[in-house]
Amino acid sequence: MDGLLLCKKLKTERIFIMKKFIAIILTIVTLIGIVPFQTAFAADAGDKLHFSISHYAQEKGSGALYSIPQGNGIEYVDPYEGKYHSGSWCDVGVFTGTGGTYAYCIQKGTAFYSGDRTAVDPDNSNAFQELSDDAQTGIKLAMLYGFPNRSRSTLGADHADDAYVATQAIVWEYQLGFRTSPTSRISSITKSGHTYSGNQIYNKLIKGTPAEDVYDKILDDMATHLTRPSFTSRTSSSASTVKLQYNSSNGKYQATVTDSNSSGANLEVVGTNSTDVTISRSGNSYTITANSPKDGTFSLRLQRSNAPNATTGSFLIWGNLASENQIVATGATDPISLYMKVDIEMTGDMKIIKTSKNNGGKVDGFQFEVKKSDGTLIGTYTSKSDGTIDIKNLLIGTYTVREINLSDEFVQPTPNPVTVEIKSGQTATVNFNNIKKMGVIKTEKTNTNPVMGDYSLKGAKFEVKNIPMKPTPMFHPKIHRLKNRLRVQFSRCI
Repeated sequence: MDGLLLCKKLKTERIFIMKKFIAIILTIVTLIGIVPFQTAFAADAGDKLHFSISHYAQEKGSGALYSIPQGNGIEYVDPYEGKYHSGSWCDVGVFTGTGGTYAYCIQKGTAFYSGDRTAVDPDNSNAFQELSDDAQTGIKLAMLYGFPNRSRSTLGADHADDAYVATQAIVWEYQLGFRTSPTSRISSITKSGHTYSGNQIYNKLIKGTPAEDVYDKILDDMATHLTRPSFTSRTSSSASTVKLQYNSSNGKYQATVTDSNSSGANLEVVGTNSTDVTISRSGNSYTITANSPKDGTFSLRLQRSNAPNATTGSFLIWGNLASENQIVATGATDPISLYMKVDIEMTGDMKIIKTSKNNGGKVDGFQFEVKKSDGTLIGTYTSKSDGTIDIKNLLIGTYTVREINLSDEFVQPTPNPVTVEIKSGQTATVNFNNIKKMGVIKTEKTNTNPVMGDYSLKGAKFEVKNIPMKPTPMFHPKIHRLKNRLRVQFSRCI
């Protein structure tokens, strides 16, 4: 009997455990149906996807729906069709595509029906292009910094629905013209004879809800993203130019600039020249580096490298065909490009320094000829009173410098010409030193005795001393009869 009771007890426990397990599985399945999982999603223009409302957004997932009471609806003019809309606005539906891909309504005022939609590049979407530039940029930024491109936890949301509603509210504000920037929501707007409050979506949907803090965070981060470094511009045509100079320590061309806007943006070069130029940041100081010289001024297109990655795929519009109703958007793309121009300094300077010896310190008036390595004459230059010649803005390359028209009074310099390399942003120095030739005294010892005859006397030795020159007389009377005397004032036989 005891064994039979034990078997029944064990069987009952197994049944209880199985029921509990099945209940857990059913709960998970139910949650999957209510809250979609955002999987890695990549789509291209032309793809098709089925979209529907998966559920209605709940505050903190508690069952309290995000909605606006009857009779307190949103009033606006549909920017696509110019139609006036007023009245009740009920619950906020969460749009998803096949596989749990989150999507956002960007065509409020047009009925939504579940069904297949075709992906269109935003530049080719007539409906999206009807929106203002500010609206297009704002919607893209909201989806870049909003949910699900950034996770619920990153956004500080208690529930995915709170993050979704915060993002959808910002998208609608831009779409309807209630917002022109992350920091500017209009107080009112008048269209087609009606005046509408620009704060109504915030006041009726966001204020006082769990979505409010998420809404504020997304807008704050969008505003930071739009703060550009002070040395950049929104357009290529208005971009300022930064001159890069040769850095002899690393053999590259560089410049350092300061961001007075303290944007905190890490920048990367995209598109053309992306492999030629890099930009690094340390605080508000940016170093622009080019690995090799490039002739002329050229533009760089930049984007923030510390913006969120587009984890949800590229920004796409779904539903642009006549047979497809309300359009929705998925994905994320950074819509902000910044521009600057770069001019790599292709010139350097040359400085010729002239020194001399035995010339009383005189170094002016000496002439030099400068040529390119191919023999092209650059010019003939004359040294100044300090012995220098400064030649500015020579193209980088090899040159020769030759001293010309040098008087025979000087010893020819060696080498002559001198080869010199001109490097970007640097001054190459060339030194020339001239030695003035010294005077020569010639002394000859002869016998002038008439009896002995006139002949040279070999083996005589002389001591030569310097006699300071006197202004006058120019001819010393004591030494004018050299041949008639064996001893002279400036030399003596020893």
